[in-house]
Amino acid sequence: MESDGASLKPMKVPNATEPVTPENAAVVVAVMGLDALGQPLETHVFRYQLAAVLLGVTPETPLPLEMAALMLTHPSGVAQYSPPAARIIPFLNKADRLPDPAPARALARRILSRRHPQIARVLIGQVQAAPPVIEVVTDV
Repeated sequence: MESDGASLKPMKVPNATEPVTPENAAVVVAVMGLDALGQPLETHVFRYQLAAVLLGVTPETPLPLEMAALMLTHPSGVAQYSPPAARIIPFLNKADRLPDPAPARALARRILSRRHPQIARVLIGQVQAAPPVIEVVTDV
């Protein structure tokens, strides 16, 4: 089930009323397009104003790995309102568009290094190609 959309942007910061996730959801997949990395928040993040406030930066700021990891793990970030018992699995999408997989792996490690209690693995892949998951990162 898709709980939330991002108006075709590679990343989204939800507003105070979203996403609406069923309390009995066992798994929440938090999707981020890797094409947002290094790009200005204002052009690559849906609700970039909220992202700028969350990160303490201006809307023109390019999105580095650390800020992307924060947006995927922060209580007000992408997986906001995930049920407490649910596993959160960040999915780093559009890996097939990267000339080098190193940034995706580095981001996965940064996400895991934040030690979010509901995140034990990060998926790297591309939802519009086969196979959709090309790597599972489980350790820093």
